[in-house]
Amino acid sequence: SPQALQLALHTRPDPAARARLVEIYGPQRSEAIETVLRMIRTGNLLGNSADYLLARLTFGRFGATADEREGRAQPLTHTNADI
Repeated sequence: SPQALQLALHTRPDPAARARLVEIYGPQRSEAIETVLRMIRTGNLLGNSADYLLARLTFGRFGATADEREGRAQPLTHTNADI
């Protein structure tokens, strides 16, 4: 739903959007949605941090393809609007 998507994109959603989410899904399901979204955000942050640390500790050898290490990798061509 649009309300769940807004919660996923923002850590501090608009109070009216949260109220609408509770109205649509009820308090228990809304809390479950918020909990899952917090878990996803936490996992993303931990994964990004671990990947950065690994890249720094290994001077970029781990987590990169051979093309990326040699500077031949093609940049991503999509934007968030394309997804």
